[in-house]
Amino acid sequence: ALILLTISLTGAQADFVNTSTYSAININNSENDQIEFATSDQYIVYTNYEQNTFSLYLYSIATGESILLAEQTEDRFRPSIDGNDVVWTIAKNGKKYINYYSIDSATSTVYNMPTSGYHNTHPYIQGNKISFIQWNLYNNTSTVMLYENA
Repeated sequence: ALILLTISLTGAQADFVNTSTYSAININNSENDQIEFATSDQYIVYTNYEQNTFSLYLYSIATGESILLAEQTEDRFRPSIDGNDVVWTIAKNGKKYINYYSIDSATSTVYNMPTSGYHNTHPYIQGNKISFIQWNLYNNTSTVMLYENA
């Protein structure tokens, strides 16, 4: 079935409409901003923004349950999901790096910890490949990087 997503950018809520039945499914009860999301066949990963804190949640379409994956205050997560694999940007102590999360094993791994003067951001996952932007703070240039997850 085709699923249509509507998100209010004014802070209301994110609703999913299953076009075969035309009934809305509210994935959370928050009145806060859900500012970004990514979907796979079984899951939706989304960011909730409340009181200067970004919270990243994983929503199971099958069970209707949401679990908190991470929280941070410095920047958005920019999540990506493929099947049971999720990646997002961690912003901590003025640096940005990529986190990989396996839904199957419920474990996280930090990839490509940037050296001084670099940020790793905007990750995208497809299969065993994680692509992202590495931004050089010294000369204000960016490079597309690719990591193959074993």
